[in-house]
Amino acid sequence: MKNDKKNFFQIGVVIACIVIFIFALLVFAGKIKIGKSATSQSSSVLFVWGVLPEEKIQPILDKSKTKLLEFQYRQVSGSDFRNRLLESIANGTSPDLLIYDTKTLYTLRDKLAILPFADYSEATFRQTYADGTDALLTTTGAYGLPILIDPMVMYYNRDIFAKAGFAKPISNWDELYTIAPQITKQNSNGTFAISTVPFGLAENNMYTKDILVTLLGQAGVPVVYSNNGTYFSNLTESVFGNTTAGVTMLNFFMQFSNPTSDYYSWNRLMPDAKTAFIQNSLAIYPGYASELFELRQRNPNLNFAPASMPQIKDSNVLYSTGNVYAVGMAISSMQPTVVNSGLTALTDPIVVAKLAEAMALPPADRTLLSVKPETTYAPIFYQAALFTHPFIDPNNTETTNRFATMVADIATGRLNSENALSKLERELNAILNP
Repeated sequence: MKNDKKNFFQIGVVIACIVIFIFALLVFAGKIKIGKSATSQSSSVLFVWGVLPEEKIQPILDKSKTKLLEFQYRQVSGSDFRNRLLESIANGTSPDLLIYDTKTLYTLRDKLAILPFADYSEATFRQTYADGTDALLTTTGAYGLPILIDPMVMYYNRDIFAKAGFAKPISNWDELYTIAPQITKQNSNGTFAISTVPFGLAENNMYTKDILVTLLGQAGVPVVYSNNGTYFSNLTESVFGNTTAGVTMLNFFMQFSNPTSDYYSWNRLMPDAKTAFIQNSLAIYPGYASELFELRQRNPNLNFAPASMPQIKDSNVLYSTGNVYAVGMAISSMQPTVVNSGLTALTDPIVVAKLAEAMALPPADRTLLSVKPETTYAPIFYQAALFTHPFIDPNNTETTNRFATMVADIATGRLNSENALSKLERELNAILNP
């Protein structure tokens, strides 16, 4: 019996040694992983906050994840972005990356980590992205990398133009003097059966500020500009040295709400401009590329098309305002070692192309902009993106009110255009540099 037990013990030892030997060979061959290695570490989750819709962005981010990096997205409204971000910083739950637009850049700029020119040169930035994206640049680097552009364009009603005998949309503002008398039809009660353009008032045109920024920009008047990292407004002189350019464009805008003008086309009895356009009572609606599908949805029978914003006749300047979307690194990120990799991943041209397709907006990348999708609207939007220059808005609500007050002051005769423009300049500088 004792010998049998001894033999069993010896056999067990031999079997154990064989098992250990085989296990060691498998480990050595890499068939069995033990401990932590670069390939077995769990991926880092980067938290992304942005102004773009979650239902369109998260699926793209899910497909962009790697073995070491994945993204979790949360949509945040632009008006509430800064407050929400400050709360998250105080709670120790800051996002890592921010998808913001140039309408919120000013309020977020001190919460964005600067991408230094040493890592991404200014020359590379300007060669890679469309001109208007330089609004993201500082003296030392960039607030982030641009991904999409939402240009302001001119939507026009094809039926209204055709009935008045015009086959094409206008390309310069002087053409309004030709088409307005032919298109505008006023009712006996003071309303317009058909209006040509919603210029001259602010209360029923939500884009009065945007239109004026475009008109002033075309004349070379810098509504907001940066000088060594500090923002200023200069509305009383153009970059071409013309001291009356701003007043000229403002007077042009105002005449269409003046009942004594030959081109009278808009008054307070009209609904808001977008509604008037959807109801077939407005020939021209200056709006954003991102509104295209909303316009179609609200009136599927509306026969309309987008066109580039008209420009100043015989001018060499091409200019329209718009919105640039960008990805930036939160300075408060709790994962500074991987956030740069996340920025690179989300601004990769392949990812940006998918974002552009999902949002139906032009990409900011020049190479991607050179390949226009074959749709009825994309070539117009892509072309407009090349001369879109965003307005760096210090406070959307305040500046909208200031522009509206200026227009009302002129319309009611409280101030002339020159004094009203000078007043607006002072008010904008007070907002920019309190």
